[in-house]
Amino acid sequence: MATFKHNDCGLNILLRLKLELKSLIIVSNNMRALCIKISFLLAIFFTNGIAQNGPDVVLPDTAKPMFKKVMIIPFEESMYLCGVQSFLAQESGKTHDEIVKYFRESVALELQNQFLFKYNTVSLLHYNDTARDLFRAYDAVKYKFEIAPVEVEEDEETENKTLSRAKNLFKKREEDNNYNRGSTAGGQIRSTKNTAQKFANVVVTKPESLTYLSKKYNTDLFVYITEMDIENDISNQMSFINNEYKRILKIHFSMVNKDGKVIEKGLVAVTFPNSENNINNIRTLYLPIAAKKLCDKLPFTPTPMVDPNKKGKAVRATDKVKR
Repeated sequence: MATFKHNDCGLNILLRLKLELKSLIIVSNNMRALCIKISFLLAIFFTNGIAQNGPDVVLPDTAKPMFKKVMIIPFEESMYLCGVQSFLAQESGKTHDEIVKYFRESVALELQNQFLFKYNTVSLLHYNDTARDLFRAYDAVKYKFEIAPVEVEEDEETENKTLSRAKNLFKKREEDNNYNRGSTAGGQIRSTKNTAQKFANVVVTKPESLTYLSKKYNTDLFVYITEMDIENDISNQMSFINNEYKRILKIHFSMVNKDGKVIEKGLVAVTFPNSENNINNIRTLYLPIAAKKLCDKLPFTPTPMVDPNKKGKAVRATDKVKR
């Protein structure tokens, strides 16, 4: 009999504990629901105040290309200048014409690889039936040498910055590009010495040829590679004497729209060791860097452009909930 009462008391205690736990769970759930309701009401209150009384929000445009398709026009074979051609020929075992052809095709191919990150691209070198069209592209322009933009020296800190900051590799000179070539006075020639870096720009003389190419290939931007140079950098005489000088690979370019207007021009340059005479290494290690720099010159909107005429109100939290 005593055992029965003892068990009965234990069962009562367990039942009471179970009821207490249920009540605690109910209270906890009610408190949680109350907190959620309070948070939601506060969010509606503050967002309504911001949406009604806050400043207008300017809606940015999305980034977009400025042209539909780019055509790459490689440099003419006569527009290849190399002061170390004999070293390259000795190292590679190729003739002058073979080296020119190698770099001409490599430049066009590497530019196409880089440009495809931004634009649909076509190269006149990589079609079997475009010999006449390539001649037409060359015949549409003539070359004009102008003072080149000055390349900004890059240091280790600059190289570690983000790509958006590293894109500004060139600064324009404030002086006029039409430098004084000289004059005549009293039957005497007066020459003016100018040691500034020049580059080969284009002047469109037959815009109808560009119109023809634009319609045939559905392109509206022509990138002329006007010249390629490889030379020793002898600007520092002590470096040259100590055999510590660099070599420079330069690519001259002009970007022309389908109406024949030059919208971007200049040159890009990459330095490499003076001991490098292997054309395959130059093509693999340094030409992609020059192509990347030239790709950064393409007309494009890498960051959203803000239109001050496009404005909107702040979005309300209730509007999002309804959706």
